Amino acid sequence: MLDASILKRSAWGIIGTATAAASEPDTDVTCLDLLYIATPPACPLTHLSHDYPRLSLPSITMIKIWSMKKNEDAAAKKKPKTSAAQIRVQKDLTELDLPSTMSTDFPDPNDLLNFTLTITPDEGMYKGGSFKFSFAINTNYPHDPPKVKCTQTIYHPNVDLEGNVCLNILREDWKPVLNLNSVMVGLQYLFLEPNADDPLNKEAALEMSKNREQFLHNVKVSMRGGSIKGVSYDNVLVR
Repeated sequence: MLDASILKRSAWGIIGTATAAASEPDTDVTCLDLLYIATPPACPLTHLSHDYPRLSLPSITMIKIWSMKKNEDAAAKKKPKTSAAQIRVQKDLTELDLPSTMSTDFPDPNDLLNFTLTITPDEGMYKGGSFKFSFAINTNYPHDPPKVKCTQTIYHPNVDLEGNVCLNILREDWKPVLNLNSVMVGLQYLFLEPNADDPLNKEAALEMSKNREQFLHNVKVSMRGGSIKGVSYDNVLVR
């Protein structure tokens, strides 16, 4: 014969387990579970009294609402917040007005703060080349300018061998009212009108100032992937 005390302890065990589960933030306590707790199974032992602990319907409803609220809060915490920098970058990108000689590429479509700009000049001494720049924008943008580097080794007075770029609006002349379009247009202008008066590659700037014909020759050699004074440059010609 089934011991009444064992049956009673089993009922308490079911309720204790469900109560513990409800206290865990990542555990769903379904309505079906709670109804099972609130309604004890039919007992074939008629001489046993049904004195199981019961949960009232309001209690069941409150626990279910509490469980749903916990799940909503957890989902909200997992969703990344959009920063002020991302909002501003989105605005800048929608306002881009680039010519056909410039294009952007986003390796990760969900990351607007890191991307590549490609410039293919259709005039000037760098015509025929394809020049790539990486953009890295920090969370303090637009108060801080974007970090821009040339990803190729090129022969240019305003770009050093490490890819650093000498553009005034990326340094002391940057202002929060400027945008990404301003930077991109400024980069393109460097290929149309290199500035020998504010150089990063001093040897190239000196050659440009003293011997323009030799400078133009060096540009062509470098764009083909040649070497100048022991320095090898990347082939940037459009294929």
